[in-house]
Amino acid sequence: MAFKSYPFSSSMISYRHLSLLSQDNIVSAASSETADSAMLALKERGYAKGGPELENPYEFETIVEFELEKALDFLKDVCPDEKLLSLYLLKYDYLNVKTLLKLNLLGKEFSAEDISPYGQIPFEVLKESIADQSYSRLPKEMADAMRHLDKSFAINEDATIVGLIMDKAYSEHVNKELIKEKNPKVIEYFEAYFDFTNIMVVLRLKDAGYNSDILEEALLEGGKLFKADMIKAFEDKSDNAFSYFLKFGYEKYLREPFEKLNSGGGLFAVEKARDDYLLSILKEDRYDMFSSSMSIGYLIAKEREAAAVRLLMVAMLNNISADEISRRLKELFS
Repeated sequence: MAFKSYPFSSSMISYRHLSLLSQDNIVSAASSETADSAMLALKERGYAKGGPELENPYEFETIVEFELEKALDFLKDVCPDEKLLSLYLLKYDYLNVKTLLKLNLLGKEFSAEDISPYGQIPFEVLKESIADQSYSRLPKEMADAMRHLDKSFAINEDATIVGLIMDKAYSEHVNKELIKEKNPKVIEYFEAYFDFTNIMVVLRLKDAGYNSDILEEALLEGGKLFKADMIKAFEDKSDNAFSYFLKFGYEKYLREPFEKLNSGGGLFAVEKARDDYLLSILKEDRYDMFSSSMSIGYLIAKEREAAAVRLLMVAMLNNISADEISRRLKELFS
């Protein structure tokens, strides 16, 4: 497409929004008798139109990937700001690197099928970089992190530090790119993403009994929450420990999940609150035809839709009730 503008791309995206699955669509499909009939119900709603036929319900991921790849191809065609789209897809590159590094550390062979197809760095480039321990073809932040891991592995091949080091590199990479970003909603999205990621880190490390030195190494830069407050929350043994996180508008989404956590519940409610909050940021600009948030909002909407379809199919294949599917279903964009 030779000419791209936000009003044009936004009108195209608005039309695509009409075919997004709603929570009611997922819940309705969950009442189907079989996984096959559940997928058929989604297809009747327009999901994965033109996609492959599903001969085995356990292979539903092929349908999900088809729909996501179709959405990405569409966005690459209409999005005026390719760099912004690349910034959101960057997470898949770091996810792919983490996957391949861990497999390599375990001495296992790996192929392109082991990684996400939504990353921008070709599998062969990642494979050759890891095999040769030469990272000149990779982004600087990623390359520096992999060299750091090489030095660490020479002393102790500890796979648990792969995520920690690569997540740090990802946050540094994103924050560098955000310096040039003019859309405040995009900046707010990533600030919240890093804050919620750090909150999850605090909760997981606290539950596992780690010390605050490990926490400081694991915390990411780029959020609005102060590192000092996160350390206080980590060290506080009282039921009020989570109060350090209830600011910047997060309290509306986190207060109830924290109450459940204090009552012995797991982290799922906090994870759901994170995803719902992030989606709410981009939904604020869903009708602004001049905003870059429209393009990214559609991408996040399709990712959330894919997660909902995966939840539905896994639940149907394991005879999980429709009520439980509804309880675990995260907010959708439509």
